[in-house]
Amino acid sequence: MDKTTIKTNQKFKELKKLVLKKARIKKGTAADNIKLGKMGSWAMLFGNCNWYIPELDVTVRGTCGEFCKGCFNPENPKCSACYVAKSYVKYTKRNEDGTVGDILNNKCSVKLGHAYRTIAMTMFRKDLLLSLDSQLTNMKNKLGVIRINESGEFTCYEDLAMWCELAKRHSETIFYVYTKNYKAVRKALINAIVPANLYINISIWHEYGIEEYLEMKDHPQIRAFCLVDKDWTTEKYYSKGIEITSMCGAYDSAGKMNHAVTCDKCKKCFSSCNKCVGCFEH
Repeated sequence: MDKTTIKTNQKFKELKKLVLKKARIKKGTAADNIKLGKMGSWAMLFGNCNWYIPELDVTVRGTCGEFCKGCFNPENPKCSACYVAKSYVKYTKRNEDGTVGDILNNKCSVKLGHAYRTIAMTMFRKDLLLSLDSQLTNMKNKLGVIRINESGEFTCYEDLAMWCELAKRHSETIFYVYTKNYKAVRKALINAIVPANLYINISIWHEYGIEEYLEMKDHPQIRAFCLVDKDWTTEKYYSKGIEITSMCGAYDSAGKMNHAVTCDKCKKCFSSCNKCVGCFEH
């Protein structure tokens, strides 16, 4: 083994050790997304472009990839429909091209935390399962609910399978997620690996996701979460076979956040009461 290989392997081992230590489930009020309330959450890098992380001197691909149906616009991040992209632009300093190259000056740990989790999930998934299992087992104040992928997406079936396994090991905790990776969900249902404490919300963005939800809707763990706007009203969804039984209370029809309603109190997306929830564009 030459010196270059040794140096590369050492750097790889150091990166693995670092990201597994830093890739943690955010606890309750420590979560930066205030509408979640007092629940745990897991967030990864969003979008379908490359993000430069100067602290690690690495470039990491956003996890939405092929599943991002125009939500994020890497050519003009300020005009993205993705609510995560909107919050990044609104609350942080950033380069015009949407990269996070100014993260050192910005001291924005949210971006770095997203990078740690993304690298851990995509490069060290088996080790990550053991790490998260240990985190939850040794947590003094247990989390009643954990939202998976507060930002970002399942990049493959194996991502979802890991969370299914973690949920099985921690049946006392409710896990839930919104996803556009319909292929991964379909395979998980076929393989019967989705436990009763993990709720999967199929993200329906106008016409995207309707066919897939209707195919899978009879499974007890499957829900739908639909974007409602002036073009796609509840009536239009109904005409396509989607009956929205309740609206998300976190946002009003103008897209303004209602701070009195938080996800941990609402529970619509991870209970047996609602199969199909609508949410106004925000």
